[in-house]
Amino acid sequence: MGALARFAPGRRGLGIASYAGYATRRFADQHGLQAAAALTFTTLLAVVPLLAITLGVFSAFPAFAALRGYFEEALFANLVPQVGEQVRLYLASFARTPLS
Repeated sequence: MGALARFAPGRRGLGIASYAGYATRRFADQHGLQAAAALTFTTLLAVVPLLAITLGVFSAFPAFAALRGYFEEALFANLVPQVGEQVRLYLASFARTPLS
């Protein structure tokens, strides 16, 4: 009967609360917010060059004009509207600049 007592309904809630407390303490002790901010910044630094290269390839080959339109619409649909307009202007400027 001792092994079944561990799985009593009241004890399960205590285990979840204990684990949540442990996870919260560990997140705070290991500077979880700072790690999340660093990961976000690093991801942004990786994505921006990828977007620039993708747009450059789409701009260099006229066959990709329709795909470029879909790409831009998907990109701007997922950005904040105020930021999307500014990025759209920068991307249009980049697309007009010849690649050398």
